[in-house]
Order: sequence, then C-alpha cells, then structure tokens
Amino acid sequence: MRLSWNYGFSILFVFNLNKATARPDCQGDVRIEVSAGAEEFFTVGVSAGFGAQFSRSANQTFDLVVADPFDACFFEEAAYAGQAVLVQRGSCNFTDKAENVQRVGARFMLLVDTDDSGCVPMGSTEGSSEEPLKLILGAATISAKAGARLQELLAAGQAVNISPWAPTYSRYDASEIVMWLIAVAAVTAAGLWAGSDFLEERLSRQSFQGEGVVSKKVSQRPEVTMITPQVAIIFVAFASIMLLTLYFFLSHIFFLFLLTVFCIASSQAIVIALTPALTHFAPHLRETQFVVPRTQWEVSAPVAILGPPVAALVIIWAMCRLETWAWPLQDLMGLSMMLLILRQFRLPSIKVASILLPLCFLYDIFWVFLQPLITHSDSVMVDVAKGGSSHETMPMLLLGDLEAMWEGVDDGEESAAAFKDSDAGSAPRPDEEWGAADAGHETESSSLMHPGSHSQAQPRSPARGHQ
Repeated sequence: MRLSWNYGFSILFVFNLNKATARPDCQGDVRIEVSAGAEEFFTVGVSAGFGAQFSRSANQTFDLVVADPFDACFFEEAAYAGQAVLVQRGSCNFTDKAENVQRVGARFMLLVDTDDSGCVPMGSTEGSSEEPLKLILGAATISAKAGARLQELLAAGQAVNISPWAPTYSRYDASEIVMWLIAVAAVTAAGLWAGSDFLEERLSRQSFQGEGVVSKKVSQRPEVTMITPQVAIIFVAFASIMLLTLYFFLSHIFFLFLLTVFCIASSQAIVIALTPALTHFAPHLRETQFVVPRTQWEVSAPVAILGPPVAALVIIWAMCRLETWAWPLQDLMGLSMMLLILRQFRLPSIKVASILLPLCFLYDIFWVFLQPLITHSDSVMVDVAKGGSSHETMPMLLLGDLEAMWEGVDDGEESAAAFKDSDAGSAPRPDEEWGAADAGHETESSSLMHPGSHSQAQPRSPARGHQ
C-alpha cells in the first residue's frame, strides 16, 4: 500500500508541476520573416479573412513602413506603392483599414493588436464602407509585443523587410506527445525508484531481524519524509505564498538568484540519479572515497567521476538556455530534481492522499482560471511561468518545444535562419500565391474567417509546462 501511495504522490507532483501554460502571444497560421540589417528573426501572425492568399514559401519580400496616421483610417497624401504597411488596431473597421492601405498602393497590411493577450483575427461583414473595394492585398495580425519590436527598429532608422508566408502545419503536435512521454516517464521512474527503496529496505530489515544490525546499503539511502495531513495543507499554502512572492518580487536579479539555485540543486540531483547506474556497472566504486588535496574533504568515487561532466552540462545550459536546442537539458535537470524529491516524500495513507490531491487540484484551478476572473487581471501563474518583469522563461519548466520553428518569438530574439532546413518540404503551390479573394467588411469584434479565402493551416500552441 505504501508503494501505491508514493506512486500516487508522484502522479500528483508531476500533474501539479507539468500544467499547461498557454502563452498569450499570437498562435497563428502565418509566419513572418523579418530582416533588419544584420538582424534576422521571425514572428507569427493570424491571417485575415479577406484579401490575398498566402504563399507556401517565403518568396515575397516587402519593405515595411509605418502608416501615417498609425490607425490607417484615412490618408490625405500617402504613397506606399509595393510596400507593407504597419497599422494599429482601432478607430475604424478592419476592411476600412485594408481598403485605405490598398488605395495608396500597398501590397500588404500588418495589423498590430492593442491587446497584450493575443491577436484578433480580421474578418469581413457588410456595411463598413460606402465604396467597397475588391481587396487583393495580403493582411495579417501580429501581437502588440511584435509590433512594438518592429516600431523600435523603424524608429531607429533601420530598413525593415518582411516575408510573410503560410507554412504547412501537421494536424498533430509532436510536442504534446513529447510532454506526455516526459510526464509518464517521470511518474513511472519516481514511483519505481521509491518503491524499490522501500522494498529493499524491508527485505534488509527482515534479513537482519533479531541481530540488531541494519545493512550499510540501507543506511546510505536518503532519509524518507512521510507527508502528514498538516504537512499536506502547509504544502499547498506554501506553494501559493511562493507563487505570489515570485509574482510581486520577480526581477532580473531575483531571476539570476533562482537560476543559480536551480543549477546547483539540479547538478546534485543529476549526480544522485546517475549514481545507481554507475555503481551497477562498477560495484567497487560504492565504497571508494577520494580525499581532496590540501583539505580533509572526502568525496565518493561516483561524485568525483560524475561531478565534473554534470557541472559542465549545467553551465552549458545556463549560458545557452535561450537557444532552441537547450530545452532537453532543462528537462533533464528538472526531471532529476523531481525524481529526487519524489523518492524522499511518501504518502503514508489514503487519508493524506484524500487531503493533498484535491487541495493541489483546487490550487491549479484557482490560480489558472478563477483568480483572473476574481481580480480581472492576467493569471498570476501564467505570468510567473513567463518570467514576469524579468522577461525570462522560468527554469522550473518542463519544455517540449519541437514546434519552436513554427511558433516564432514575438520579441525577435530568435533567428529565423536556424530553422530554414525544416521548411524544405513546404514547396510553394502556384494556385496559392498572392491571388485575389472576395472582400467584404467587418467590425473589429468579429473573429470569423472568410471561407476558402486562405489556407486552412491550423495554429498550434507550444507544449510547455510547469515543473
């Protein structure tokens, strides 16, 4: 029974730490390559429900300019022949903006959303203009963050070029499978490891029963902590306090402190997790000790062997954590910490499980869904997961970013060049180039897409989770 409760605690822990954290940025079907001098990056947008269809490859490039006035509700004297125009949402209808931009010769309209929570899709209905045009320009919406980044580049005098296109998306997200496998692996490994400790301890005690001796092998195992009902309640309360502390006080300096603690703790956890495998193939290392020169410190052989490469691995991750290939290292570090924690904490009875599991479930529901409704603000948990004012992704995250090549980075910190190879299978189709589509009209509140006017690529969200 004790093994079952420990396995249940593993499920609780991974469920609690591996919750989905939806990013409020754009999750659209259009990829927009941006080139500004030596800087290259991409962002993601949502295609409009009117106007031209998008190419399946980045074979159209436009010079980007800012509309004057920015809302593009009217132009007195303007000429944007062949250019892409950056337009702000608001003041008039979507199709009015598009018609005004098209009248002055522009080929593409890039709408900047004013809501930080995402991107509004541009649709079309009747009645927004007295003289409707047949819209033949392309149009897409980008997030407020991406728009601010483009405005900064243009204000600095940079020549900005954009290449919008619509990648072919799979209906299935491989990242979700990766995240599921990571969660299941963590639950299974933690439960089996802790269960193995318990069974070996019980067998050893039975073997030495009556002799007053406990085997050395058992005494070297980490101390086990039993979760009591009081500890279960304190655990959830402490988690809420820590969440609020991070929300109100998270800064770049505080983030660096958390990063340092995470690196030290995870490096120790990786060494502990790998030690059984090392001693299985080299049993003589279990009893071997080394003395650090000029000190009295004794270091076990597994620590001396595994410590340097693990430390190097953690340092590499800390220096390159923003790279798209770094997420497996972060997952390895996080999983090692979880395995160590789940190995040492056990639920001794169904009473404790009946208290802790529902409380953690309510904790998740409250901070993700109920708290934003009560406070009329963003979710504290989502904001902390995104790094708050530090704008850093929290290291205590499990990631499965196989789709990073499509999701883009709205603040322009990722290089588009790093993902070019993945687009080789998206050959352009002649019938989906910049062709015309029937244009209607729409108020800003609508989110309907014009049927058949655009590729039906489905936006996907990244599979991420708390650790």
